[in-house]
Order: sequence, then structure tokens, then C-alpha cells
Amino acid sequence: MDMERELRIEPYGGAVRAARGFVADALHDWRLGTRARDITLACHELVANAVLHAATPVLVRLRRDPDGVLVEVADSDPHPPCPRLADDPLSTSGRGLLIVERLSRRWGVRALPVGKVVWAELPGDDPVSASPFRLRHPG
Repeated sequence: MDMERELRIEPYGGAVRAARGFVADALHDWRLGTRARDITLACHELVANAVLHAATPVLVRLRRDPDGVLVEVADSDPHPPCPRLADDPLSTSGRGLLIVERLSRRWGVRALPVGKVVWAELPGDDPVSASPFRLRHPG
């Protein structure tokens, strides 16, 4: 089974949706069920930031390892993203990196000769919660 996947997308209106479908397919193939929503959301936020702020073609890379999934989103904009609090608590933007920070074990930015990679390490399935069976304790 291929434990690394890549998707190149142009910064257009359907880019984030295309990335979500790409992530969903990979997580399904890798049988990552219980954490799929968190991994998909983190990738969604990173791709949305790249499309909105860099406005350059984006490379999305997923790498599966025994501990979870590494999500990398590369673009050609050299400026690193900065997490910020939205000034307006009802605002629908400005929280993407805060969401990534909350969902991931760790995240960061790596400079490239042209552009950057924003990455996040997300935990994989917990073997107990991934099981369809639950042990019941008397009591």
C-alpha cells in the first residue's frame, strides 16, 4: 500500500474541495477512520490558507506512518503564515492555523528555495477507539 500521496492543485474556487476529496480517499485507503475528520479539517485549513494568501499553485502531500499522518502544504509564497485571533468573535475567517494547532501534535513552517511548506503532524487511529467492539466492564 502506498503510504505517501501528492496532489498538485491550482488556486481556484474548487481547490479546497479537491484537497478534501484527495484526503478522504487517502484516509479511506489507509483505514484511518476515527481521526479522519480532524486530519481532513487540518488539511482543509492549510490548503485554504495557501489558496487565499499565496494565490500560487499548491502541492498537498500526505505521509502515513505508524504514529499518524504528516500533512504538508507547499506554495510559492515565501512569507510564513502567522496564527492570529480574529478581531471579531463572529468572524468566519482568521482561525485556520489555530484550528491546525489544536488538532495536531505539532505543526510548523519550512522555507523552500522558492516558497514554503506548512506542515502538521496529526495522530492516527487509537487502536481501542478504532475497534468496532467495546469492552464492557462490570459495575
